Amino acid sequence: MLTKDEKILHFSMLLLTQINPPLKARLNVNQLAAQLGVSRPWVYKYFGSSTEAMFLTAIDAIAPMLTELGKPTDDIKTKRDWAKSFLKGLDQTLQEVEAYPDLFRFYFACHVQPTIYLDRIRHHEGLFLEHKTIPPLKSIFGLSYLEARNFAEMLMATRMGLVLKWLNEPHRTPQARQKLVSTLRLRVFNQ
Repeated sequence: MLTKDEKILHFSMLLLTQINPPLKARLNVNQLAAQLGVSRPWVYKYFGSSTEAMFLTAIDAIAPMLTELGKPTDDIKTKRDWAKSFLKGLDQTLQEVEAYPDLFRFYFACHVQPTIYLDRIRHHEGLFLEHKTIPPLKSIFGLSYLEARNFAEMLMATRMGLVLKWLNEPHRTPQARQKLVSTLRLRVFNQ
């Protein structure tokens, strides 16, 4: 039996991966609720009654998983630790693309055709930068806040570019993913 939080996470995944793009689909709450084994009133209680509210709640439920904001930060003390942590995070994200490709299609669809959901996504991206990316860049590389923020944004853009490439890769296999991460490790980070 799933807990309430697990049900919210699972319903969010169903919503964001089966209704794509969000503004062009008709939302069948009964069908989605039945897939998870919850009632329509349960959905309205935790997600709201409008399509907009449901998608915003789903984004809020999924974001901590994808941004690792609920997890402790790696113990990063050196540039080498930072490089390992960056590559580990990239590898984890590419694994999530393998597991939830439609979730990332939703993410990129919101960036290509800006919707009301893009502001919420950007909010969570900002939290990820502020809490996970900028602090080690400041402390390890001695960057000012502004320099660290700019560098963090470039790293996020690079990471998401790799994610988009991986999403469009016809043969996403663990071996191909490992090869991509290993190539970055050797060629970019010289490790």
